[in-house]
Amino acid sequence: MKQDEKCIPFLCKDRNDEFRESFKKMGLESNIGYSNGYVAVPKSHPWYGKKYSEVENLVDVHGGLTFSGQLREGMELIIFTDDKLPDEYWAFGFDTMHAYDNLFNCDEDFCRSETIRLKEQLEMVQKLSKNK
Repeated sequence: MKQDEKCIPFLCKDRNDEFRESFKKMGLESNIGYSNGYVAVPKSHPWYGKKYSEVENLVDVHGGLTFSGQLREGMELIIFTDDKLPDEYWAFGFDTMHAYDNLFNCDEDFCRSETIRLKEQLEMVQKLSKNK
């Protein structure tokens, strides 16, 4: 598959770490997992540019889709492959900040596996659109 046609999975812990630290400073327990998971889709993907609310019922991922777009510049991304995100990527993501989420049931392995599961679903959408 060409670089410009790949779906690229990645994690971002920044927001989770920030919230966890804020809760800790207030002396509160937090329902926050290891990270949020994202998959960048190429411009050729049929969902490129769509809001997550337009497609959230078409994928199955932990807590449902809660994000679409580009992440804030400067956030530290944990990309699963050697691929680079294109300058104008579009990502779909989920978070681990739901009731009962924590560092035990939403650990790094869980976040990675859910992100791969999301990637596989987004690749299937891409494949099916090419076969039409």
